[in-house]
Amino acid sequence: MSQETENEEIKEVEIIARAEAQRRRRVMISVAVGAVLTVAGIGVVAALFQAGALGPDLDMEEEEKDSLEETNDPQCRAMIAELTTFGDELRADMPELEYVVHEDREKVVAARAKVSSWRERLEASRVKSREANLRFEDSRKELDTWFGYVDTELRLLDLRGERHLERLAAEAKGETYVELKPKKRGKIIGKKKEVERTPEQKRDAALLAINDALESFRVWHSSAMHPCGAADEGETPWAPPAAPAK
Repeated sequence: MSQETENEEIKEVEIIARAEAQRRRRVMISVAVGAVLTVAGIGVVAALFQAGALGPDLDMEEEEKDSLEETNDPQCRAMIAELTTFGDELRADMPELEYVVHEDREKVVAARAKVSSWRERLEASRVKSREANLRFEDSRKELDTWFGYVDTELRLLDLRGERHLERLAAEAKGETYVELKPKKRGKIIGKKKEVERTPEQKRDAALLAINDALESFRVWHSSAMHPCGAADEGETPWAPPAAPAK
């Protein structure tokens, strides 16, 4: 692959990442608004219970049972548990991933190896996720988009390390490193000139985007409309862990 082709590909990846970040922010705002409305609704329901208006007609245990039967696919529930652990451990590893931009070459190499390992682990989870039964028509597309987005940000993080190693190699030879830029495809009228970001700022942006994506996954599976579907006929359905004995 030529340097020009590679740079064009990188530019496309960055455009996709920015667009997805904007979309995710809109979703998070919608979730926040929904949460406020839900809290307000809970207050109204509580008041009606106290007045005795709703008490005789609601059977909460039956509703919870019906909901569980619709969302008890074991592969889907296992996927959520696996990706939750993935997110917790990836967040804990982020201080090490920051070394993709560091003056110590060995630390950069080690950080890139970690990023590669996280991408491999994410891909394994993505493949395994195909076994999960999802409840809604759009859930599969949303999940695939999420996997692609996180992988894109990890790739951009690795790219920062790759470019930084090139810089260190050039400086070791007493040369001035100049990062090649993708060719512009024409000026967009009315568009403000983008401020050039430092390698550290690009690295931090990728880490922040990954952290936000991990949080968006938590919101995705924690809402009242759980994305998991029902277990297949004949397989052991998922059940919530038993409460510890008192």
